[in-house]
This record gives sequence, C-alpha cells and structure tokens, in this order.
Amino acid sequence: MRGYFLNYSFYNTKINFMTANNSLHYDRIKTNWLACLPSGLADCFEVKDELNIEPKRITGLVYRPSAEFIKEINKLKADNNLKKNAQLCWVMAIDDSNQFSPYFELRISNPLESIRLESSGVLNTIYYQKTFAFAKKHKGVTPNYRNEICLNWGALPYSNFPDIFYTSVHYPDFSDMDKKENIPLEMPQRLRECIIPFSDFAVLADDIILNPNALIIVHLGISNLISGQYGVPFNPIIEVLSNPKGLSTSDEYMSFDDGYAKLIESDETESTDLDFVFYCPPNCPG
Repeated sequence: MRGYFLNYSFYNTKINFMTANNSLHYDRIKTNWLACLPSGLADCFEVKDELNIEPKRITGLVYRPSAEFIKEINKLKADNNLKKNAQLCWVMAIDDSNQFSPYFELRISNPLESIRLESSGVLNTIYYQKTFAFAKKHKGVTPNYRNEICLNWGALPYSNFPDIFYTSVHYPDFSDMDKKENIPLEMPQRLRECIIPFSDFAVLADDIILNPNALIIVHLGISNLISGQYGVPFNPIIEVLSNPKGLSTSDEYMSFDDGYAKLIESDETESTDLDFVFYCPPNCPG
C-alpha cells in the first residue's frame, strides 16, 4: 500500500526520548504551553536553520517508538482489562527553546503509570498529492479528509493562531433569569491534550510491534467546521508508517533529508491514519 498523500521534508531534527522518571521536565514543558500568551503561540510553530533566513512552519511531528513504549503496547494488547481503560494522549507542550514540542503519554490506569515519548523531528513542507493516490488502498480516515485539514493548516494566517486552540463558548439566554443573581460565566479554554482510547489505537499496535522501524507521525490540521469537529478547530491526525525502508538505525534517521517524501513513494511502506477521539477541553474523559 502506498503511503501518505502529502510530501514533507525533515527539518530541525532532534532526538530526545524520555520516560516517566523525567516528570519534572514534562510538567515544565506542559506548563510552558499553558503559560504562553495567545499572541505568542504562532512563534512556537516556526523553525529555522542556517540555510533559511525566513522561519518555516511546523506541519507535523515525527515520533520513533522506544523499546519501552513498544513493550507497554505489547503488554496492553495481551490484557483486555488493561487495554479497556488505557489511553494514548498527545499532550500540548512548548520546550525550553520556545518550540512546539507535544509528547505522547501512554496512560495505564491499573496500576497507574505513564510511558512518555517525545518527538524526534518535525516536518515543515506540504505538497498536494496527485489524485491517483485516492485509488490506492488506505486504512483509517480518508486521504481526502487529511488533505483538506492539512492544507487548512498550511494556509492559516498568523493572526488566526490564537483562535484555533480554544474551545468555543455559547452563553445561554439570560432574558428569563433573575436579574438580581450574579452568574459566573465560562471563558474559552486552551486545548491541553488530544486523546485516543487504546482500544482504538490497538488498530495500529501490530504495525508498531511487528515493525521496529515504524514511525508515528502527527500531522497538524484545522477542521473545516467553524467550531471544529470536536469543539476545537485544531485537528491533528495520527499516522503510523510501517515497513519504512532505509531507516534501520537512529543515525540513518537523523541524517535522512526529505526522508518522509521518499518513504511514501515506496510501495513497501504502509500507512494507517486515525483521528483523536477526545479533545480536552472540552471533552475530558473520566
């Protein structure tokens, strides 16, 4: 099966896998996201290197599953009770260099533990694929859907960045209420994390367990709906690329220029996509 329909290039690549022992680090970068002023959010999605004068927008993040991450996925697949309550969360964060650096957190409720995975690189270029790709076999959300929301992200004006990460608020009709009461009103809240139950993510688990070189990629997008499909306009998509050839070691991965574009051109690369199910807020499970 042919891979994903958008071509990207690797950019400002970094390797930084961390686990639950670094909870203070994750608390800090998660707080950085919430503390950032709305007017400063757009800056966090820009990256640059020595070859580019003008910064480029982040369009996706690349994750390479660690041995610990794969071990926990394997354990969850074998235990239906654990799998039923486990969640894969994509937590919004900004690192100490002021770059958007969300991380995956695999939460297992019994016993309570979290396995975290940080991005190993970013993508920064979007190319619209030819329509023949729609005829290819494809699992998960449709290529047309992904194409639309990713292009929405690429075309987003910088002035609109403060709006897309907030829940919308609709006040009720106060005309029939007692005017003598003081009523506290809700305000828009910033998105903190995107969540998918492990029972849904298990569709992709075999691709990761059976393919040690598999990549998890989160493509950034914006819903076509005014208030977003899930109450927030921001609409990322999880992609798992299995059987990626030419990426047998971390060193090869680090030096792989335009790696994503080459991977998806290979007939041996398989691609599967999933939407996140919950956006917190407004829909925080539990």
